[in-house]
Amino acid sequence: PVDGRWWIIYLLTVTKITDVGAYFAGNLWGRRKLAPTISPGKTVEGAIFGLLCAILASYLFHVFGASVDASFHLGAIESLCLGVILGAASQFGDLSESLLKRDANKKDSNALP
Repeated sequence: PVDGRWWIIYLLTVTKITDVGAYFAGNLWGRRKLAPTISPGKTVEGAIFGLLCAILASYLFHVFGASVDASFHLGAIESLCLGVILGAASQFGDLSESLLKRDANKKDSNALP
């Protein structure tokens, strides 16, 4: 039987590392705005670095995942493809949330109706 715990940890880690990588790279190197009307703080440089962080984090799960739990097996190509998909989806989700906040005129997503 496959224990789903490691898949949840994998999904949350790759998604969060995308956001963290984009935030720090955007603050350090960000020059070009990604979507200024939706979320003025997000930059193209941050988005690219966030995507690279997602791919790296996903690949590290491929390298170390099976040694932690034998039921968690992720192939090399699978990990790279999932890193791209999850990294992009994470950023689209973040922009979508920003759009909802802007539409509701709220600063905090916890205040959304």
